Amino acid sequence: WAQALQKESLFPEVFKLMKNKGELDNGQSVDYGFGLSLGNYRDHDIIEHSGATPSGFRTQIAFMPDKELAFIVLSNWGDIEPVQDIGKVIFNSYLQTQEENSAPIVPLVEITKEMAQQYVGEYLFNNEMDVTINSDSDNNLTIIVEGQQETSIVALSDTTFAIPEARASIIFHSGNTERYESGTILVGGEYEGRIERKRAVEKLVIDHKTYQGLFHSPELNIVFELEALDDKLYINNTKMGKVLLNEKSKEVFIPAERVASSIVFSFNSSNEVDGFLLNRGSRMRDLEFFKIKSVH
Repeated sequence: WAQALQKESLFPEVFKLMKNKGELDNGQSVDYGFGLSLGNYRDHDIIEHSGATPSGFRTQIAFMPDKELAFIVLSNWGDIEPVQDIGKVIFNSYLQTQEENSAPIVPLVEITKEMAQQYVGEYLFNNEMDVTINSDSDNNLTIIVEGQQETSIVALSDTTFAIPEARASIIFHSGNTERYESGTILVGGEYEGRIERKRAVEKLVIDHKTYQGLFHSPELNIVFELEALDDKLYINNTKMGKVLLNEKSKEVFIPAERVASSIVFSFNSSNEVDGFLLNRGSRMRDLEFFKIKSVH
């Protein structure tokens, strides 16, 4: 299959569509072709797709066209992450010599202690993932993305930093304070998302029962049920079953499993939940659900 995809030997017109980014009605491109995800790893294009079932099977195929390298993972262990646990090990092993011989990125700007404090702090990436930027005693900056290891970032200017290990970059945006409040993340030179500095808030006190109800998506014509149990909020999904929602704020909740990457609630003028937007990374954004029935 990977060889046929590379050579476009079976269905050339279809394969071309599969290997090129799709476009929304508003002209915005998405990292999804005609049935395949399109990404970038260490400056190399990646074409991939995954599969999963509620009974615990996980599968993945990923292809690096310029290296003619592919891996396929078939697993009956539902907790495995095929790309993170296996695929990246394969890619890294294959690219190791090239990585070792490549020239390191050299800082173009010297970061002072005062400058470092403008960047350090806690952020949210796309309202979904925690991001922390730290500095050490020598004013070297590092970044930690939720679930990943700490890695160095290198100053190319006062506002632009390279993340060499991820082949990515951050462009910081100043606010009305002495600190940078947000930034744009680029991967392989293309827009990946945005980080926003977290605000200091008191400990969240949320009545999960106020979120309960049935929610309908007119676009997909499906209904999700939200249920509060033991001071926790769950979403019921036919594929994944009952999934715990972890609150990031009053509005933003992160599912504990892969039903979505984030759920962003909306409130009416009476401060009651009247719907939510469901996101799944870059492949699906702002899918609207409206409350059709409250449950008490």
